Amino acid sequence: MAEAFGFEHQSVGRGKSRQVLITRLSPTEFAARQAPAGPSLPPLDPAFDKEELEIYHTLKTFMLSKDEQYQFPTDKSNHYRKKVHLMAQAFDLDSESKGPRGTNRRYVLVKKVDAAVLAARREADAKLARAIDAYRAGLQEQAAHQVPQCDSDDDEASDGSGDDDDDDNNPHGTPLPVTPPRPDSAAFRFVSWNIEWFDYFFKSDTEFHQSNASADIDDVAALCSNIAMAIRVLAPDVIAVLEGPSSAARMNLFQKTFLNDEFDVISNDESGDQLIYFLVRKNGAIVDAALHVRSDEFLKEEWHIDQRGDMNVSEYNFTRRPLVVKAHARMQEGKRPEAIYFIAMHTKSKFIGGGKRLWKSSKPEKRAEFLRKAIRNRRRIAAECCRTRQCIDKVIYREHHQPLVVLCGDLNDGAGSDMVETLFLLFNSVDLVLGSPFYNSKLLNALLIRKTYVPRAWMWSCIFDDYVDDIPGKKVLIDHICVSNALKDRVLNAGIAHDIFLDACQQGANLVHASRQQRPSDHRPVYTDFKLLPKQ
Repeated sequence: MAEAFGFEHQSVGRGKSRQVLITRLSPTEFAARQAPAGPSLPPLDPAFDKEELEIYHTLKTFMLSKDEQYQFPTDKSNHYRKKVHLMAQAFDLDSESKGPRGTNRRYVLVKKVDAAVLAARREADAKLARAIDAYRAGLQEQAAHQVPQCDSDDDEASDGSGDDDDDDNNPHGTPLPVTPPRPDSAAFRFVSWNIEWFDYFFKSDTEFHQSNASADIDDVAALCSNIAMAIRVLAPDVIAVLEGPSSAARMNLFQKTFLNDEFDVISNDESGDQLIYFLVRKNGAIVDAALHVRSDEFLKEEWHIDQRGDMNVSEYNFTRRPLVVKAHARMQEGKRPEAIYFIAMHTKSKFIGGGKRLWKSSKPEKRAEFLRKAIRNRRRIAAECCRTRQCIDKVIYREHHQPLVVLCGDLNDGAGSDMVETLFLLFNSVDLVLGSPFYNSKLLNALLIRKTYVPRAWMWSCIFDDYVDDIPGKKVLIDHICVSNALKDRVLNAGIAHDIFLDACQQGANLVHASRQQRPSDHRPVYTDFKLLPKQ
């Protein structure tokens, strides 16, 4: 306490007579004692290459100088500038690339950080680290990719914990589920599949690429044939295609060339290079399929949301507008066809460009930037799910009081909450589109999380390395099929077609890091079989 008040202090005397003697210091003496001994420098790594040694000694000289900033030369490569940014982090320096991109006039500017600012950053980082540690401790009992279970009467399934080194063909010793053949004429099969960057296959609306080196595709025709083979084996009456090509003409070119012109293509007037389509089998069980104009007009309208949580409300549009189709189910002779609504969604991605670099940065402000972007993305996903739910309630349920609804797609979210959602009081957005339990007659029912249909160990549709939760090969269920109560009792079967997907992959492909040529997609197709007649 004496030091905090600027006093000299010492203990004098012995035994019970021992006391503390304090003496006031002059302002000059006090300031001298508070001054730091010098900057803290990171150790020199013997594994540094020539460029890293050069950068290290340059930054060391700068740290020991009285200069507040230093500009590296402009004649350096992009790789060199990345090394400067990484080394600057180790020196607790701010760094920024400046100058026109793609020119030799670009350079890195480094700046010293005030001690008080640095201390505040470290304190904020320590708080975040403690929160993350607490979150990760909770994952020891339940792996981050475990999917909650709805079937409380079935306790015999795998616990779904999922070791990171599982063999894709036999996780936890649970056999690979076999996708059953398409049912007979008294039923129809519905499929949803995100077919990764479908537009990369096309040179124009009338021509395919032979290869596409920029997309890591050596043989477009072979890859298209593998995708078509999977679709033919699944034999859908209706398939929702996500990340579809940039025009209906291209989608139609694919189905004519590789699917024998067996489908009608339905789309809306959305533009972009990741569009949504429904392919409906010609002369099949589903008839009169067409864009549901009232729903599409509702979904076209802008609405207002607070994207960043900063109390600023602005107009918002879908990243990819959902596609709503109204059709009729072909019934037995003498039976009246029933209207059925198909809704396909592909919500905003959680992906953040340069996210791994931001998250792994030693600078708290970089991680804060990552979290701001992550929170914004999740708010946008939630907004899109909420708006789609409003369309279901305000358009479809007003048109039919007990509609047959199938909602599907890549919602980029699933059951449970991830780390960002847990720490920042967000929620999984799928809950929004399913509806409110206060109005349970209007709830949608998620099928692929039920052990009745999918073994717990295989309840996932996508696999990737999660650098936030530090889970390599994390398995997540983000592709969904959900049905209204009026359709729930007509479900014969549902599943994730892992077997058909694996058959369409190149032999020996690493499915986490496979090239685009080696796999039909980065998502597994999902399916549901429905019987056509109401349950008696």
